[in-house]
Amino acid sequence: MVSRLDRRRSLQLAAAALLGPVLDAARAGPYVDPAQADLPEPRFSFARQPWRSYLEVVPARTFLDGLGIVWSQSPPGRSDAAVAADLVAAGFRRLRLEVPWGALRWDEGGFETDAATRASSVLRACAAYGLRPLLLLNAHHGAPCPMRLSDRTLADGAARGSRRLRFRGGTPGIAAGVTTIPSLAVAGHAGPLVTAIDADGSVQLSRPVPRDLEGGAVLRVARLAYPPLHPVGSDDFERTAAGWLRYVERVLDLGMPIVGADLDVEMWNELSFGSDFLDVGAYYDPAPASGAPDVLRPGGAAWELARRTAERVRARAPTAGLIWGFSNTTFFHTPIAALPPGFDGQSYHPYGTGPRCYTRIVAGHERDNVGGFVPTGCAVQPEGWAHTYQQTETLVRLLRPEARAAQRRGGTDFHHFFTEHGFSPRELGIRDAATAERARAKFLLRAPLFWLNKGLAGLYVYADYDPDALSFGVLSAAGAAGPALAALARLVARFAGASAMPGPRPLGATVRRVAGPAPFYAGDPQGVFVSQEDRVALLPFQLDARRFVIGAYVMTEDFPADLAPQVYELSLDGLGRGTAAVRGYDPLDGQGISVEVRVADGARLAVRLPLTDTPRLLEVTLA
Repeated sequence: MVSRLDRRRSLQLAAAALLGPVLDAARAGPYVDPAQADLPEPRFSFARQPWRSYLEVVPARTFLDGLGIVWSQSPPGRSDAAVAADLVAAGFRRLRLEVPWGALRWDEGGFETDAATRASSVLRACAAYGLRPLLLLNAHHGAPCPMRLSDRTLADGAARGSRRLRFRGGTPGIAAGVTTIPSLAVAGHAGPLVTAIDADGSVQLSRPVPRDLEGGAVLRVARLAYPPLHPVGSDDFERTAAGWLRYVERVLDLGMPIVGADLDVEMWNELSFGSDFLDVGAYYDPAPASGAPDVLRPGGAAWELARRTAERVRARAPTAGLIWGFSNTTFFHTPIAALPPGFDGQSYHPYGTGPRCYTRIVAGHERDNVGGFVPTGCAVQPEGWAHTYQQTETLVRLLRPEARAAQRRGGTDFHHFFTEHGFSPRELGIRDAATAERARAKFLLRAPLFWLNKGLAGLYVYADYDPDALSFGVLSAAGAAGPALAALARLVARFAGASAMPGPRPLGATVRRVAGPAPFYAGDPQGVFVSQEDRVALLPFQLDARRFVIGAYVMTEDFPADLAPQVYELSLDGLGRGTAAVRGYDPLDGQGISVEVRVADGARLAVRLPLTDTPRLLEVTLA
């Protein structure tokens, strides 16, 4: 079926060469176009802009309270408290910290000294500077739980494909079902499990040896405290679940005396790597046909472990936020309605901030491309890809207001988070620190402002620090705050004095490029499929009963290239009483910008101002 939107695009394309002025008139209409999101799975489109299907006036507190940072590592020579102070000064109010199960001591009485010292120091800094902590529970299969490592020497060689090994000195400390061999891990998987020990001291493996091994070779062997997750109902599942819940208790024992009960807990990090421990079948080749339910659906092992985790956390910290992290890289795997009781949010790690070339995105899916349009070149945008229809898995399906209204659980709102989102300047081909810092500033202005206006409750930038100045860290290679954090601080300062506000409230808008239509994609030279007007993001926030801050920018896809300022006329309906003052501000350089007020009659505000590729702010105060 051809939608009204696609029919309009086709008519525009046919008329473009002869009817340029009429084409401009055909575009005229409200900024919000619900048809932009009308695209069933598995269809995708480079012309559709699903984020344009709704417009909300969002309480400014949502932006201020939603800014988060991932604590990856501590800069050398600086205290965690000093770093936290810099992060808070830039505007961050949340901090994500992983406390992995593998850092728990073998006796399970507490965490290894280095891990406990690190976590305690970071949490004390959170408490001192008012950062709300998000504690990540995780069991990466490289070190999934308490374990004992040893090096074992092979008594005999083993050919590739063999499933049997024999060690010098026998098998003391090796046990079937809980011993793995990390030295034989391949392709991001855990090492094979020891499945049996023969009378001659040989061990049988769950997976073939991936390469020829010589006698005398030394292999790293790991004795796990608990087996990988078996199907629910088995003794092995109960054993592992009990150990996991002891770990959850130890995490709360570590954190709550420092930060209290006002914290968040996220269960799991990115199924796309390090997650073999969630399913014992992942250790086998071939995997056994267990007939057990999907591990992430009701009755599945990970789902049941999460259900018990929610019960335990709620008993200890009833006001804590509980985030389903299994959705980080599989946004729709478990429907929100099917999540275990107690979870009031889920998280995503869309990234996609490096170059994504259009022809490669389409390859193999050409028939699902609505309209057939494929731009020329590659997309690079700090928002990532998940707000677009470049892939059918757009997060707009979950974030639109009507979707969020249907997601309420137990009478309370369900929340959405990016618990990681960042970009690497090196990935964009940037090779000098100054250019990297300017790109980082643009990222910090675009991505958080956009997503915290479009339905997220929190966005955690990855990450606080990296010694490589061209990598993900927002601090400099020396660990100090630089121009990028200063730009974010200027943006945050414009929201000063924001009070608690109910929302959303209706707002009508139109957008017009004063010089006339301009193409957006090189492969669409007349702007038939996408114009610059189509890619203007309006992001309204309300500070209090009289004050509004409206971010506006052209959402370019050649980040971090500068877009020459383009004059736009923005018309807003529904602000309320008569307008007393209108100001423009550019947080990238900290300068005011010229705003021409065209209409301000109490019912409608129309202004002209220059927009570019990073948000400029229209500040409106009502009489």
